[in-house]
Amino acid sequence: TSHSSGITALDCLLTDGVLRPGDVVSMLGSPASGKSLVALNVTAQFLLPKALGGCEARVCWIDCDGKFDILRLVEVLCARWNRCNHGGRPADLEACVAGCLGRLLCY
Repeated sequence: TSHSSGITALDCLLTDGVLRPGDVVSMLGSPASGKSLVALNVTAQFLLPKALGGCEARVCWIDCDGKFDILRLVEVLCARWNRCNHGGRPADLEACVAGCLGRLLCY
């Protein structure tokens, strides 16, 4: 099954506009150009449950430089949850984030 990255401009650069299981994405660019934020948003798109517009898939993040920021990913997940789920209970948010992090493998 293939999925949109959730970022229209990125989808335009991908083969057929989708990411497939097993695809590896590498981004290069100047410091502070937004590479990490793009990667975290794509990761969130794949981790989030289908009810929130995500793919509810597993993600493997290969952290080559040791700079993966789990707290920043949690911030992105919370922002996406808040945008999609107005008025939800904090316990629901915590369960959603926990479920997402349970589908993340980080090496």
